[in-house]
Amino acid sequence: MSVKSVSIPDELIAAVNRKAVEEKRNFSSVVTEVLRKEFSSVTSANKSA
Repeated sequence: MSVKSVSIPDELIAAVNRKAVEEKRNFSSVVTEVLRKEFSSVTSANKSA
């Protein structure tokens, strides 16, 4: 698997920061959770296709 550079909009970074502060978590744990959920839904959709 290769790593690709990704540009994240400032609004998304701000939203993740807000969620992290509200839940007393760090930025990377919130990003990891969102990516896991998104990846899970994409892979399950691909399996059913």
